[in-house]
Amino acid sequence: MWILNPYLYGFCLSAALACSVWWLECRPGPLSGSTFSASAAAGLLPAPKARPAGSPDMAAVNERAARKAGVDPALLWAICQQESGCRPYPPDGMAGETGPWQIRQIAAVHAGCPWERLREPQENANCAARLMALHLEQVQGWTARALCLYNAGNRRVCETAQVRGYVAGVMANYRSRK
Repeated sequence: MWILNPYLYGFCLSAALACSVWWLECRPGPLSGSTFSASAAAGLLPAPKARPAGSPDMAAVNERAARKAGVDPALLWAICQQESGCRPYPPDGMAGETGPWQIRQIAAVHAGCPWERLREPQENANCAARLMALHLEQVQGWTARALCLYNAGNRRVCETAQVRGYVAGVMANYRSRK
C-alpha cells in the first residue's frame, strides 16, 4: 500500500508545473516569446510589458554599457551572442534568466542592479557589464574564469561540460569580434 507523503506530493506538483511552464514557453505558437514567461509565472519578475514599436540598436546599447563599466565591448557582445543571439527581447530562460544577456535576479542583486528593470535592454546590458567587471576583478583579469563565473556563478561548478562549452562558445565569439 502506498502512503502519500505531502512533501513529495508538493514537490511533484511543483515539478509538473515547471515542466508545463517550460513547454508553454518554448513551443512555437502564440505564447512563445510573447507576454508569457516562466519567471513571471513563478512570480520572480513582473510579466513583460508589450514590446515597444522600435527595437533598440543593440550595438549601441552594448557599447554604452561596456564603456560605462570599463569592459571590452567585444567581450560583452560575445556574451550577448551566446546568451540570446543579441535579440533585444528574448524569452526568459528556464532558470529565470531574463533579457539579452540572460541575467538571473540573484546575479543582478549581487551587482547592485535594479532587477525589476532587467527586461529593458539597456539596463540588462549595464548589469551584464557590471557583473563582468566584478568577475574580471575577482579573478585578476582571467577572461575564461570570469566567463565561467558569469555563467555558473560559482567556482565549484566551473568544470562541468556545459560551462566549458559555454566558455568556449563565448571565447570563439569574442575572438571573431576582435
